[in-house]
Amino acid sequence: MFKPTKCMLSDPKAVAGIDFLAGMMNDGLAWRDANLSQAGGDQSVFLADQASMFIQNASRVPALNAAKINYDVAPVPTSPSGGRSAGSTNGAAWVMSAVTDKKDAAWAFLQFLQSPTGGGAVYYATGEAFPPTKSGANSPVYLTKDHGPANKQAWLVGAANATINNNGWFADWNELNGTIINPALATIWSGSAKPADVLPGLCTTVDKYLADHGYKK
Repeated sequence: MFKPTKCMLSDPKAVAGIDFLAGMMNDGLAWRDANLSQAGGDQSVFLADQASMFIQNASRVPALNAAKINYDVAPVPTSPSGGRSAGSTNGAAWVMSAVTDKKDAAWAFLQFLQSPTGGGAVYYATGEAFPPTKSGANSPVYLTKDHGPANKQAWLVGAANATINNNGWFADWNELNGTIINPALATIWSGSAKPADVLPGLCTTVDKYLADHGYKK
């Protein structure tokens, strides 16, 4: 999302999807946000046998392997009604400052991180980061059988079907999401409000914010 012009959370399909997720929380089939945070996050409840599965990226692999548990990974499924996979993709924000006094050293380090024999060898071997290149993702170093998960090919399937991360890639996203969207959604995730009662008003507020900040033209 780079140039938003309209809030779509009040669309019937969006309301139905959020209602489904809220229903899972209300029925005790999924963790509520606040409870999950207090319990230490998705990895913690999974390792404590308080959750049977969770959706995450490859960064959890070293901790799961260190715990010596029996686990595996699978691609995020596609909706049986013809929808797309809900998986998304992102990247690590390795950057160098424009005002650093060590430009040469910073640039050399960034090159090392991207090198197949440098950072690539480190991350690929542990499995904690999905390779940014197809050759790296299909390499024996990354798909090693020396440690879990056994079905590492699932990461490749997920990458092939993933979309750009659902975050907003525009200057005001953090403020909009943090002060308007998330607080409204939190009332739904907590079970204190129903999506149909919250989302129309939320979209009215979001649309006004977008208009006031020059996004709706």
